[in-house]
Amino acid sequence: MQNFSARWWVTGFVVAALLGAQAQAQTQSAPRFASPILPADHWAVDAARRAVVVGLAPAGFAWGEGTLTQGVAGWALYEASERARQTASPLANITAGEWRRFVREFPAVAARLVSELDRGKRSSTAGTTMPFSASMDGRFVTETGRLLPVRSLDRTRENVSPPVPLSDLDDGELELRVGTIAGQYVAGEVAGGRNDERWQIHDWHVMAQAKSIEAWVGERAPELGPGVGGGLVIDGRAVFGGGGFGFANPVRAPWIFRHLGYIDGEAFLSRIDSSAATRHPWVFASHLSFSPHRRLLLGATQAFMFGGDGVAPFTFRNFKEMFLTHGIKTAGTEFENGIASVEARWRPPVPVVPVVLYAEWASDDNHGAWFKFPAIVAGASVPSIPGIPGLAIGLEHASFAKPCSSCNGCACNFYATWYRHYVFMDGWTLDRRPIGHPLGGDGTEWLAYGRYDDAPRRIRLDARVFARDRGRYNIFAPTLEGRSVGGALAADYRLTDAVELRLAGDLEHGRADWSSSSFRAGVRWVP
Repeated sequence: MQNFSARWWVTGFVVAALLGAQAQAQTQSAPRFASPILPADHWAVDAARRAVVVGLAPAGFAWGEGTLTQGVAGWALYEASERARQTASPLANITAGEWRRFVREFPAVAARLVSELDRGKRSSTAGTTMPFSASMDGRFVTETGRLLPVRSLDRTRENVSPPVPLSDLDDGELELRVGTIAGQYVAGEVAGGRNDERWQIHDWHVMAQAKSIEAWVGERAPELGPGVGGGLVIDGRAVFGGGGFGFANPVRAPWIFRHLGYIDGEAFLSRIDSSAATRHPWVFASHLSFSPHRRLLLGATQAFMFGGDGVAPFTFRNFKEMFLTHGIKTAGTEFENGIASVEARWRPPVPVVPVVLYAEWASDDNHGAWFKFPAIVAGASVPSIPGIPGLAIGLEHASFAKPCSSCNGCACNFYATWYRHYVFMDGWTLDRRPIGHPLGGDGTEWLAYGRYDDAPRRIRLDARVFARDRGRYNIFAPTLEGRSVGGALAADYRLTDAVELRLAGDLEHGRADWSSSSFRAGVRWVP
């Protein structure tokens, strides 16, 4: 089942990419110039996606999932502000404020958008001829209870070293981020400074775009999946160095494929430092989605960790067979660890109150795990509350099935222990940090979340509370095994158009008398 689904959507992605490159896409008003990729947690990403579910974003923006560039997010914000004003939407003042903020932060992209959309230059873009954007973040950080997950000692599930505690962190951090657009086809961004007690360049990329196809090289943290608490395959916290390609904006394919609606997709290839004794393995991930109806989105994600020292080499034959059947068929030995998921998002026709229902269903490493040991994230959100249009709320549940234990933890004949693999002994991690959902496998989580984002009032709040129950096969067990409760709160307030105060903190406390916490306080400056 896993191999069949992988073959179906990977092949579908390739076909869609080829068709999309040649098709006359029905998103002619979408930006046709390259611009830097936005970080997944950027305010403009959240604002653009909210515009979708309240019916203000352009149809060609589709659901606005996956990687968003400054140009595509700005296009959605510009169109949302225009439509909200024309329809006297309750969000009119908020969307107008978001567009003004976007113009202030990304002047060159905003000016290019207005010019390309042929709407005449508005006063808000007058004089915005800067070819670059920049921001600087300075903050004080404190973290306690940090933990690295388990590691297999001998490529088995049973003989593992326990989670390793890290020393507490008290440090100052600094980030300078600079982006630019160079003509029609090339753009780039670099972010560096002091982070995690080191001076480093931690996020950079160069982007090239032609029509609706884009490609990038660099180091960045992709985010895939609908879950607010985290994606099951790629969560968005792990920074991968490598390159990728995909659609800059969704496209409509010709002929019978037009019934798939707007098609979007992306893929990347990275080589990481190590997974325990396996040095320099590769990571490949790809995502495809299509929207056969404006209220429905269907998608799939597949990722592999494969190859490396001491494992079968990276050859085209092994790589190909990894998708079609299993790398062991050509490599003669274990070659990869694959995780796959399918997802759906639906906006039911509920009057007055916009509602989004979503789910992601995933399998780790094994064909039968789709139904025997799945991981499932399901939730519902209200992106705008009547009377308080800037407020969004939601509820989400995540569950990871534990393997059967009738043979002392070997998962019977199914090696389906979530995020733990007997070849890649650090499991589904990058630099010992989880790539997937922060719960860490085997367990459950209830998450309630809310966000208040009001650009005219210069305030943005994000709050979450959760209850978790981690099982014995969790990558943080036995240290964090059992029940815990916690939450997170982040608050941003813009003193001026250029200066923003930022506070953020989170806390988790377990019944076994353990706790972890973090706190950040700082200032962001946009010159």
